[in-house]
Amino acid sequence: MGTNEAPVVRAPCPDLGPGEHVLPEAVGHYLARVLRLRAGATFVAFDGARAVEWDATVLAVSGGAVRVRFASPRPALRPAPVAWVHGLPKGDKADAIVRDLTELGATLIAFATTEHAVVT
Repeated sequence: MGTNEAPVVRAPCPDLGPGEHVLPEAVGHYLARVLRLRAGATFVAFDGARAVEWDATVLAVSGGAVRVRFASPRPALRPAPVAWVHGLPKGDKADAIVRDLTELGATLIAFATTEHAVVT
């Protein structure tokens, strides 16, 4: 990725297929409220359990509902990690960690206390 390229947004969309869908509430909230995607924005939807992904386009954002169109599925370019265990982060960094790990394809994220962690 060059320095002028935006990172690819990835979002978990299990049990869906090609065509138009209204996303589950949590995924829609993440895309529309956290990442502020609007109609016309694109992202990569993935299903780690089935090891497939789709190019997706946001069709509409209305209230809490996000309607998208998925292209044909393809084998996932990279397998999703089964789990990620992370030491307890300082302050409010947990949100950013979860967001970044989700975009990378993590399907299970757990925070753990560690002997040398300093949480403030």
